[in-house]
Amino acid sequence: MKLSRIESYSDAVFAIAATVLVLEIHVPILTQHTPGAFWHALIILWPQFLAYVTSFLVIGIYWLNHHSVFEYLTRVDRPIVWRNLILLLMISFIPFPTAIITEYGDMAAAVTFYGLTLLVIATYANYTWWYVIRYGYFDRSLISEQSIKQASLRYALGIGFYLIAVAISPFAPRVSIALYFLSAVFYLVAGEPERGRKTLVGAAALKKE
Repeated sequence: MKLSRIESYSDAVFAIAATVLVLEIHVPILTQHTPGAFWHALIILWPQFLAYVTSFLVIGIYWLNHHSVFEYLTRVDRPIVWRNLILLLMISFIPFPTAIITEYGDMAAAVTFYGLTLLVIATYANYTWWYVIRYGYFDRSLISEQSIKQASLRYALGIGFYLIAVAISPFAPRVSIALYFLSAVFYLVAGEPERGRKTLVGAAALKKE
């Protein structure tokens, strides 16, 4: 199977999963048609907005990481295709726990369920990353060992983030929600320099050719 076909299919799944998230932000029902009532109705929707932003960032970060990994693959075979499909299955599931936490964000169980979903996805993504490294799917002329080690550490930290957030969710659900959001922001910021360095490594290798 061609790499371009897998990337196109994956991009479509990521895009759809990110787009349907907004469907969980419901238009408020106004009891009074006044500016004050309107703004108050929007303000009380903040849990829905926060859940939307957090899940959108999570999906976006996985999309960026997916692009980075596939950029350096030397081959694509059936094991990679199946592992990619399982990852996409998990990504496409994210809108469901997002809807749950949007509707029942005041319940600790809902916050725990959301965190468990992110934890399972992060664990599987780490497994896929290590599989790609261990079985030599990377073109080592396009990515440095230092970048691989830094990426491995950064990906593993996600499991730690979610473990802590899930562990405290029964006792402090709002703190857990904040941790989910902060972890997404962390990866959004921390990922950029590394991707930039890997791109420079690849560009330098191509110039030598």
